[in-house]
Amino acid sequence: MRRGFTLIELLVVIAIIAILMGILIPAIGAARRTAQSAVGNANLRTMSQVLVIYTQQNQDAFLNPFGHGKQYNDQGALDYNDALSTDKVTRWNFNAHPITPQCTTEYFAVYWYSYLAELDGQSRIREEQIAPADATLVSLARDMRNRREMLRQELLWPSSYLLSPTLWSDSARYPGGARLPMDAPFVRTQTLSAVTYPERKVLVWERMDFLQRERSLMCDEDAGRTEPMPPAWNNLRANPAVALSDGSVRKVQMSRLYEAASQDHSLNPSGGVSVPDELHILGNEAGEDIVPGYGRLGGSDLNYPAFFWATRHGVRGRDLAP
Repeated sequence: MRRGFTLIELLVVIAIIAILMGILIPAIGAARRTAQSAVGNANLRTMSQVLVIYTQQNQDAFLNPFGHGKQYNDQGALDYNDALSTDKVTRWNFNAHPITPQCTTEYFAVYWYSYLAELDGQSRIREEQIAPADATLVSLARDMRNRREMLRQELLWPSSYLLSPTLWSDSARYPGGARLPMDAPFVRTQTLSAVTYPERKVLVWERMDFLQRERSLMCDEDAGRTEPMPPAWNNLRANPAVALSDGSVRKVQMSRLYEAASQDHSLNPSGGVSVPDELHILGNEAGEDIVPGYGRLGGSDLNYPAFFWATRHGVRGRDLAP
């Protein structure tokens, strides 16, 4: 007579399977995040190389789309907040979406790679501009990329990798402490040769530490709680990947950078910044958001020191310690 499994034997097998799943699932998740990080680093390297190639093709000049004083069709001269397409057909106004009232043009840091796409006639949304672990932008691309009307050339797509606004700002804007409000005299195209410390100046970086799955809430009423969003790159607990002016890509442990900046004040950026978690596809009608982003509406990490974003002394300054 064949004997079946007893209830105790079945429970033991189920318990073993549960234990194995408890061990394997976190390991699989960690391996997946590591693989995503490797792809993200490769994307970052590709984008920084594209930026350097752009400078080589433009007499050593970094990207600066702002056409202050240039004519735009029959509508008169452009304001310093107006980014102009290379064919001079489309403009995007960045005054409508300042991260803070003094920033204005700085928000172009999110859209720079989509802007560059027009130079080679490619789509405004390319695979390398979105980190595979950036759930917000991955969702945006998945839901909108197959809609024909969202691939029009006048729409700029956001990127997971930010470009330093110091590349189109006069170095005098960053004397230390809070940076000076953006104004027409401060819009200046910088050059690669103006970078004084190539091995310490960050050009492009991850907008968040995507390897981390949550961040702490620091407000008094929420202290001790967490939320399911990666920390911003300039969060004390973040370790973002960055691309330097010398062509290298590396991880930066922000806690160490904070510590170094407390000892060497030249490493302290000019003021702070907080980039929204939710990013938008940007249209050309006075900076109107054509399509809202995904994620937590209006959410962001705290306003932390603007490392890489507002380097003291601009492109001539240092972002990293020796």
